[in-house]
Amino acid sequence: ALRLQSDTPYIVSQSVASWFSDFRRYLCHNADTAKVNGVKYACGNGCLSVPPELLSSALGISQEVAEKTNLFDLFQCTREDLVAKHIPDKLFLPLLKQFVENTECCMGIDDDGGREIHTGICGFQYLPEVRFGTCFKDPETQESYIVPNTFDETPECIAIETPKGKYSSALHPEHFHECLGGSRIRTQTSTLRTNEDYIGSFLSSVQVADDFGKRQKKISEQTRKTTPEVYPYSIYFIFYAQYAEISNTAIGHVGTALLVVIALIFATATSALTTLCILQTLVLMMIDLLAVMAFWGVRLNAISVVNLVMSIGIFVEFCVHLAFEYERSVKSGLSINQRMRTSMVDMGTNVLCGITVTKLLGVSVLNFSPSEMFRIYYFRMYFAIIVIGALHGLIFLPALLLQLTPRPENEDLVGEADE
Repeated sequence: ALRLQSDTPYIVSQSVASWFSDFRRYLCHNADTAKVNGVKYACGNGCLSVPPELLSSALGISQEVAEKTNLFDLFQCTREDLVAKHIPDKLFLPLLKQFVENTECCMGIDDDGGREIHTGICGFQYLPEVRFGTCFKDPETQESYIVPNTFDETPECIAIETPKGKYSSALHPEHFHECLGGSRIRTQTSTLRTNEDYIGSFLSSVQVADDFGKRQKKISEQTRKTTPEVYPYSIYFIFYAQYAEISNTAIGHVGTALLVVIALIFATATSALTTLCILQTLVLMMIDLLAVMAFWGVRLNAISVVNLVMSIGIFVEFCVHLAFEYERSVKSGLSINQRMRTSMVDMGTNVLCGITVTKLLGVSVLNFSPSEMFRIYYFRMYFAIIVIGALHGLIFLPALLLQLTPRPENEDLVGEADE
């Protein structure tokens, strides 16, 4: 489950960008300024075309509303609602309210080679450096000064310094900061301990982003604005993103591999019955392998999907040699049972010794690996692949071929079985 942090900036819509732009002009256009140690301060309330008391009251109400606003209800208020409800920042709103109410509070923005980097108090948490301090105006010269907080008495406005904007990387401004090309909404999850927690967190984030994007699309259709692209991101999403489509990916890759193998067998085999028997055996092998994975605690992920695809090629080795040997002996004049017995002696021993035993010896070394990943995703899976392949290739497939191969009418099944 996701919950929003109290200092999350919700600045992703054009309406909020317009509000910030207007608010910047309102507070900072032609405002009194003072300069101390290369830092330029904007003092006072800015232009007073709108009574600051009304704005201050509205911001106070918006702060209370923002703390109770659901994520999906954001970006739907109008300009009359003062879009400040989009900014549920417990630090920003009180300071902004304090600045508007108290003319002795100042806001400063660093100069950069004699040029102001930004102007405006509207988004100070995104600026490189912002200072609030006590402001004093000389009655004779009417010049504004910053009163150092070094006196014994408590100043009316405590100076606050933020060396770097907390959300300076949360926005991607365009067109001289008049509109926003992109933004970031920071969220926080509950404590994650197990893989299931991380997977659930990722899938929940994807669902939240999809629902949020759908709501934004409806708003964009009503306002005829460009629909923003919404997607979740976190560092651990890079690994756990595979679980969003892992089932479909596994089905697609395994199915494609099976189709290619069957096409090659159809092209090389002379009997459709042999091809169908091999196909049925391969499908049962895959089902048994998935069952062993579930029993042995092998999770379906990118590594296990690769092993599943590779297992098809290994399973083919256990099947095609014996099946093709049985198919080639059709012209030998032997009975069905004799053909199968000959195939098992000539080719079955090669499959047992040359494939099964050698692979088991090689794979068994992985069981002693200090890495749990090697023991789970390589030893367990490859051990299961070899055992399943040997059992199906040397027991199930011969029995299936014996049952499905048409028998001549003059062949005595019972007599052949006793030989």
